[in-house]
Amino acid sequence: MLSSWFGIDPGLNVLYWKTMALALLGQYEGVAKSSEQVRSELLNHGNAHTVAAGNFYTIVWPQFLFGNLDACESDAVALVTYCGERKVEHLKRNGVLCHACVRARREPTDENIATIRQALDSNRTRDAHLFESVFVAQLAECLLKAGNTVAAEAAVREGFAFVGRSGEQFWLAELHRLDGLVALKQPQPDLSRVEPASSPQWRLRGSRTPECWNFEPRQISRVSHTRPALGSIPARCWSNSWFPLQMQSSLGTYATLAISWPRRFPVTYW
Repeated sequence: MLSSWFGIDPGLNVLYWKTMALALLGQYEGVAKSSEQVRSELLNHGNAHTVAAGNFYTIVWPQFLFGNLDACESDAVALVTYCGERKVEHLKRNGVLCHACVRARREPTDENIATIRQALDSNRTRDAHLFESVFVAQLAECLLKAGNTVAAEAAVREGFAFVGRSGEQFWLAELHRLDGLVALKQPQPDLSRVEPASSPQWRLRGSRTPECWNFEPRQISRVSHTRPALGSIPARCWSNSWFPLQMQSSLGTYATLAISWPRRFPVTYW
């Protein structure tokens, strides 16, 4: 079995990457189709790492990105339980982080927010930083919901610093959005931070295809309550998707490679 050679089923692993690429491109229907395929193929799979990775990357993670909180919470608990029993620790920690973020998004209490921070710190002690910019952004958003603007701003700065160190830029547009929301909460709102689109480098792209998930309502709804006090904020500040223009080329290449790779490919041993 290929899983015993590589530690993970390489054929299924390609499908995991395809699903993640579709999720980052906002193609909800494609993600749902791939997730169902993974679920069916994992039913009788015996490799713990393959099963855990499939459940995280194609089920829990897309649910988390698309805000399907009910499903994400229950599937994250199942993932954490499975990984604990089968000792797949790195994916268990990711499941814990997703679950902590979902709980804090629903109830942004001090206790729930502290759980996100504890999970992040646990990952960092093991030098694990996968998707850290996403989780730090979630922390900042929960702090904003809790009314802790100072801590939210610190979290946003932490996210920017991580992006600068790591180069993990696919969530950078979301950090700029949160930075704008933090700026609106200040006694003297700084509109230069509210309008990242004034710089072509960070202008957010819109949905380019009919099947691409449209994020515009999400972003506009987050700032609509602030507009009456500030006057008209250009709609282009709150465009559809989460990715700056400079990321489109590399993300498109990554997605094309993942989607076009054969489902089952020949393996050469040497």
